[in-house]
Amino acid sequence: MSNSLRPTVFGAYSHVWVREFSQQSPGRPITLGEIPDTELDRLQDLGVSWLWLIGAWQTGLHGRSHAVGHPDLRRECRRLLDDFTISDMVGSPYAIQEYRVHRALGGDEALAVLRKRLAKRGIRLMLDFVPNHTACDHPWVHQHPDYYVSGGLEDLETKRGFFAETADGDRVVRFGKDPNFDPWTDTAQLDWRNPQAVAALTAQVAKLTAMCDGLRVDMAMLALNDVFRRTWGAGPWPEPTFEPWSAIVSAARSRSPSFVFLAEVYWNMEERLIQLGFDWVYDKVLYDRLRHDCAHNVCAHLQGIDPIQSLAMRFLENHDEARAAAAFPQGRHEAAAVIAATLPGPFFVHFGQMEGRKEKLPIQLGRAPAEPLDEKLVGFYRNLLRGARSVHGQWNRVACRPAWEGSETWSGFVAHGWAEGAKNLLTAVNFAPEHGHCYLDLSRLHIPDGTTVLTDLLTGETYPRDGRELRARGLFVELPAWGAHLFRFGG
Repeated sequence: MSNSLRPTVFGAYSHVWVREFSQQSPGRPITLGEIPDTELDRLQDLGVSWLWLIGAWQTGLHGRSHAVGHPDLRRECRRLLDDFTISDMVGSPYAIQEYRVHRALGGDEALAVLRKRLAKRGIRLMLDFVPNHTACDHPWVHQHPDYYVSGGLEDLETKRGFFAETADGDRVVRFGKDPNFDPWTDTAQLDWRNPQAVAALTAQVAKLTAMCDGLRVDMAMLALNDVFRRTWGAGPWPEPTFEPWSAIVSAARSRSPSFVFLAEVYWNMEERLIQLGFDWVYDKVLYDRLRHDCAHNVCAHLQGIDPIQSLAMRFLENHDEARAAAAFPQGRHEAAAVIAATLPGPFFVHFGQMEGRKEKLPIQLGRAPAEPLDEKLVGFYRNLLRGARSVHGQWNRVACRPAWEGSETWSGFVAHGWAEGAKNLLTAVNFAPEHGHCYLDLSRLHIPDGTTVLTDLLTGETYPRDGRELRARGLFVELPAWGAHLFRFGG
C-alpha cells in the first residue's frame, strides 16, 4: 500500500517512457494506455503513490521547429544519440499548445485508460500545469491576445518578443521569462494582471481535475503579484488586490476536493504558496545541501523547515538538475537517498534514477540513449523504497552524541525516526567522507523491555539489543564513510 505520510512520486518522461516500451514490442508504437502491466506492477511494488507524467500535453509545430533550429541543442542530441533524427524532437513540454494529451501518446482516451489502471494499484496521476506562459502557437495568442503581455518593435529587435497575427490585428507578444534569466523564446508570456486571463487559467485548471488527481505547477511563484510586478513593471491592468492562486486552487477543489497541487518554487517562497492552498512544494535547499554540504548544515535546514516539513518534496535529481548518479559520488548518492526518502513529505524519484542513468536529457528530446544498468543501485533503491513504506506515526529528529570523550565523528551523522506505538523506524546515516561512530538518543521512540531485534531494511541484517539499555544509553552506531542503516524495531 502507498503511504500518505511519505508518498513516493515517480516522474516519467511521457514520450521517452512510451518510446522505450514501444521498442520492446513488435508492430505499431504503443500509447500511454498500453504501458505494460509489468511496469505498473513494478511501481506498485516499490510503493509508488503518484505517477507524474512529464510532458504529456500537446506541443505545436512552433515549439518543435524552435527546438530543431537550435544548433547547440541539435549538437547535444547528436552526442546522446548516434542515430538522431529531427523526428526525435518533440519540443519543450513547457511550451504547451493545448491541454490535451499529445496525439503521439494516444490522446486523452489513452490517458484515461492509464489512469484507471493506475488507480487499481493505488497510484494517483499527476500532470503538468504551466501558469506563466503558453506556446507561441497556442490558440489564445490569436483569439485572446490581451491574455498576454504586449511588447513593441524594440522587443522584436532585442529578441524579447515575437510578431503575432491576432483576431485584434497584428501584435508583438513578449516571450515568457522569469526576472533572473533570458526569455524562453518558444513561449508567450501570460499577463496575470488581466482578470480575463486569470479567469481562463482558472477554468483550465478546473477542467484538468477531470483528467488527473493532481498538478505539478511549473515555476509557481512567477504568478505571485510582487514577483510579476518585479518582472514586468506596470501594465494596462491594475495589480490584483488578492493572490490569484487562492481562487484557482479553490475552484479546482470545488470540483475535486482531494486534488493535489505541487509547486515548483524557489526564492524562499515555499510557505507563501502553502498558505495559498498548495499541498506540496519543492525542497531545493535540501537538494543543494545533500549534494554540496555537510551533515551539520543538512540538519540545520531540516530544523529550519519544520513548519512545512511534511509538505516539502525531497529529490536528488529532476529534469533541471544533473543525474544523481553523475552528480553525487558513489556512496554519497546512496546516503543522500536514505536521508531524503525517509523524511516526512513526498520523495520524488526521477525516470532512470534508480537504474543509475547518467545522461541528462534535453526536455525537447523524445528518446533516450541506452545506458548500462547499475544492478547494485537498482537493488539499493528497491530495498530503500520498500523499507520506507514502513513509515508510520510521528516523525522526530534523533540526537547524536559522541561515542566517547574526544570523539568528533558524531557530528557527521544525520538521524531521525518514526514511532507509532511499538512500531519504530530509525534512519542513521554517516553523512561524511570518513569512518564514524556515535550514540543515538532513542528517548522519543517507544522501545519495550527485553530483547529488541533491529532489522536493517537496506541489507536484511539483524541486530538483537536490550530494550532497557537502548532507552538508557541509546544505540551505538558505527558506519563507514557514507554508510547508512534503516532499522525496523521488532518483528
